[in-house]
Amino acid sequence: MTSSSGIASIRSVRDANEARIAAKKLELDTKAMESRLCAVRLAVLHDQQKLELERSQKHNGHRWKSSRKNRQKPESKIESRNSTDNQNNEKITMASQHQPKRNVRKWDRCDIQNWLTRIGMEEYGAAFEFNNVTGAILLKLEDQDLIYLGVETSSTRDRMLKAIKKLRSGKSIDAKTTENVKFTQKETPDDKSLLIHWSHTTPMRGNRSENALEQQATVNAADAVDALHMSNINGILQWKEHEGDTLSQDKFWSNPADKVTNGELKKGILNEEKEHEAFRAAVSAWRTASRSTNNIENVVRERKEKECSAIVSKQSCWQCYRLGTTESMTHDLELSKGFCSVTCRNLYKNECARYHERIAESE
Repeated sequence: MTSSSGIASIRSVRDANEARIAAKKLELDTKAMESRLCAVRLAVLHDQQKLELERSQKHNGHRWKSSRKNRQKPESKIESRNSTDNQNNEKITMASQHQPKRNVRKWDRCDIQNWLTRIGMEEYGAAFEFNNVTGAILLKLEDQDLIYLGVETSSTRDRMLKAIKKLRSGKSIDAKTTENVKFTQKETPDDKSLLIHWSHTTPMRGNRSENALEQQATVNAADAVDALHMSNINGILQWKEHEGDTLSQDKFWSNPADKVTNGELKKGILNEEKEHEAFRAAVSAWRTASRSTNNIENVVRERKEKECSAIVSKQSCWQCYRLGTTESMTHDLELSKGFCSVTCRNLYKNECARYHERIAESE
């Protein structure tokens, strides 16, 4: 009894310890979950405050405008870029306006340096001076030449090419050329009749030349097209009327410029078989030109036989299996078979007799 009560007390103590340990573990887990929940709530509040701050910094909530205060607006960027482009263009125009009065082709290295300074590209002066670029060379520079001189950015090359183009446009303007330009310029017509559009003017048809020798000819060369067209139509109608009369008489059209041929065909007395034979003979002679005359005759005869057999009903010999016409075959009434000759018929009968004798002997 004592041993059983001791065992029960030990079990009760062990169960109590396990329950105490489980309670402590549950308490620790609960505290850890509460701490994690507090951290999550703080993170959510921090994110909300950050989002509200970003929204307040945006301009009217526009998605493409910057949320940073130190970033420049797009409008100001465009304005600044346009201002820089305008400044560069002004420099180029001023450089072209304040260029030396002498011809650009006679510029030396000092003039080239002054020109680069005016257009705001003095940093390339050393490269131009090292390569001994003069005015004549400057007017011939292209994109690849500027790359060789060290102008690497495309925008800078475009600016320099634009300035060089303006120099080219004014390089040959001097006193003589200005006089020639003024002389060749056409004055604007003041007369209202000269300002009328061509669609409102009267056509040139019927306007005669003032020259007495050319009174019969019109000024416009296209006026005679209608008359030429009508004369062509009249000629065609006359030809058709004449040909209509000849057709009604002969019922066949004939070319008057050609010789009359195929009279037999027109008259209806053409022998077609004779013509076919002549044609076949010519073809066979052409195909067998290298053969002898006897071979040609044999070929022609064989071809005639084949063509005749193709047209007439054919039949094969029961002995030698040669094809032939039904009329040329020798028919045996007893055997009711056809043979090409009497020899084949006799041979066939002898073979049949031998066959029957063998059958009788075997029985």
